[in-house]
Amino acid sequence: MNVLRILFGLLAIGAGSTTLALLCLAYARLPRVLAVPVATAVGSGATWALASGVAAFVGPGPVALVAVVQLAGAGTFVAAVVWLTLLVTYRSYLLSRSLVLLCSAPPAATALLLAVPATRWLVLEADGSRAVWGPVLWTHAIASSMVMVAVVVTLLSVAASTVPGQRPLVLRALALMAPAAVSWTFFLACGRPQALATLTAALLGLALGTWPVVTLRRPGLVQLPITVSRLLAEVEDGVVVLDESGRILVSNAAARAMLSPTMSTWTTFADARLGSVPEPGTARQVRTATGRVVELLADRLDQPGRAPTVVVAARDITELATVREHLQDVASRDAMTGVRNRRYLESRLPALVEQARGRFPLSVVMLDVDRFKHVNDAHGHAVGDRVIVGIAEEANACLPAGAELVRMGGDEFAAVLPGMDLDAARRAAARTAARCAQLQFATRAASLSVTVSVGVHQLEPWMSAEELLSAADEALYAVKHARREAVPHPSPPPPTSAPSPVVPPDPMSRRGPGRHR
Repeated sequence: MNVLRILFGLLAIGAGSTTLALLCLAYARLPRVLAVPVATAVGSGATWALASGVAAFVGPGPVALVAVVQLAGAGTFVAAVVWLTLLVTYRSYLLSRSLVLLCSAPPAATALLLAVPATRWLVLEADGSRAVWGPVLWTHAIASSMVMVAVVVTLLSVAASTVPGQRPLVLRALALMAPAAVSWTFFLACGRPQALATLTAALLGLALGTWPVVTLRRPGLVQLPITVSRLLAEVEDGVVVLDESGRILVSNAAARAMLSPTMSTWTTFADARLGSVPEPGTARQVRTATGRVVELLADRLDQPGRAPTVVVAARDITELATVREHLQDVASRDAMTGVRNRRYLESRLPALVEQARGRFPLSVVMLDVDRFKHVNDAHGHAVGDRVIVGIAEEANACLPAGAELVRMGGDEFAAVLPGMDLDAARRAAARTAARCAQLQFATRAASLSVTVSVGVHQLEPWMSAEELLSAADEALYAVKHARREAVPHPSPPPPTSAPSPVVPPDPMSRRGPGRHR
């Protein structure tokens, strides 16, 4: 056994020295995120191999000093492997100062016990020409073995979830450590003979020394594997996987950021205003409690022997929705006056009629500028445009909240008044007509004032949107006909209060209407 121990010692010294030399060559090729933990693991493993090789040639006296180096190397190696495992599994957020102190405290305490002669027997006991492990060193060995088993199981699960192109690389990295793991198992099972301990260190040193050589042919060994968890973490779209009961099986960070930070079931998203789970094969848009617009696309995964699941993909389309809303708003407005156009009214009024039917009154006011053709013929189309803009601004300012003014074309406008019956609508129309009649528009000759005619009609149960507009239009032309019969050329009523506002002649002063002038 002494011969084997010496041979294994020489092998350990050679492996440790070679590993340290190769590490210096391979370090520059490591990516930044892996450089420090890999260098720590390889360097500490090589240190352990060197110390084990030296321990094969020294007696029980100085072996305690060598054991300190062994403990430091082995403890640091295990800590570095745990560090790498957290990086590979994308749990680097668990790395902290507390974890570093937790990993470094046992080796430091053991080294302190070795330095004090009275407590050295807890770590090593002299037995003739060799040193026998004490309870502390034995506890170290068991604890480190359990940690390494957990690491191997974790890495095997990572290999199973790694994309096929990178799966062999993870398995090769584990295969390099397999001989040392087998030797360590026999070491613990056979009463901890020193020869097997030295062999384990030598095999570990050879594996770590082989790793830099293998990376020259397989550069993927120095890259983090692409796992399903990494794909979910890196993808910008949200992904939520649910079972049939709505319980969330897995979700990525993007989904939690878009939908809700706390996720257990879809029903917990009630505060996020997501509604029910989308039907498989369908898509819908929702606006979350934070104001973001999210598109949800659902699909169902049904395979024989597997529980049916629903996958919901979520994409933040807030910016796209804002652009769409802006374009729709621009398309629904009259370019000159800024009020809504006829296309908007034709798409909006039918739905409003259906909402109002039997629930609340709905009235429509039609407004038309009197003798507008004469304004264009006498003063030019530039003045006519200013008249249209001024009437639109004044009418929009007079309308109550919730009403919408629509330019039907030319000098004709329509106002939709939800919640107002016929009498209230007539009062609002009369007030609007009076305010418009007080407007004065500057021209080259003199100031110009115009009057407007209004027609009002309330929605009746049997009416459609087209019939309501037609009835209001007939009411308008009935008023215009009556006014023409009574006064062929009506004069605008005199102002009743403050001096009338004069609209400036600058055609560039057209602006969108608002509720307050």
